[in-house]
Amino acid sequence: MRRAGAMVSSAMLVPHTWCIGEAKLKVAGIGGVATHPRWRGQGLMKEVLDNQLDRLDKEGFVLAFLGGQRQRYNYFGFESCGNGVRLDFSRATARHKAPTRPLTFRPLLAGDTVALKMAVALHGRQVSRNARPTDPVAFLPFLQTWRNRPYVVCDGQGAPVGVVVVSGGPQDAKAKMTELLVESPAVASDAVRAWIDQHEALQELTVLLPPTEVALVRELSYWAEHFALAEPDATRMYRVVQWEPVLDA
Repeated sequence: MRRAGAMVSSAMLVPHTWCIGEAKLKVAGIGGVATHPRWRGQGLMKEVLDNQLDRLDKEGFVLAFLGGQRQRYNYFGFESCGNGVRLDFSRATARHKAPTRPLTFRPLLAGDTVALKMAVALHGRQVSRNARPTDPVAFLPFLQTWRNRPYVVCDGQGAPVGVVVVSGGPQDAKAKMTELLVESPAVASDAVRAWIDQHEALQELTVLLPPTEVALVRELSYWAEHFALAEPDATRMYRVVQWEPVLDA
């Protein structure tokens, strides 16, 4: 929205395709909701957001999501929901997990075509996923959002066997592994153990997985310090537009 040629309020709609098994859902991501301080209190945010939400039915979206204050977006039909699996590991825990293969890590860079193609393929095997570009270069930024850092998992000969995405620097005492794209659950387990071993400052590592990754959850829960269904991110909210295709998925 503009006033006298200047932007004063905005709301953005970004189309996504969510794949749940064989089902594909057309989903809207809402973001960039903002109003210039001098123009607040005049209902401009409601106007621009309503304009984007009006597109949901017209353009065939079945679900919309956004991040923000729950009380504010409740007025627009959004609610916090969903959960994932959280597994917590410590340095003491790792001592009880015998590694079955040597693994190392290197940063995943734009020129690493082999590892990127592997990451694209492994992501495509997930039961539940947000569809991403299959072009390796276009795929990489999705692993770098929210200051996350992607790393290639390499076997003893230096060949890539997976990709992990980690938040937290190499000198941090705590870190989160937000994506675990690997060839098998056994590799995932060894990758978690190797990451702890190779980062001396790290005392606690949290691995976050979707509940649909049953084999990975089973393998890692054998030696995790704690594991449980994680409560939804309080800032991530959803609005169902068409219930039938969402429930079918």
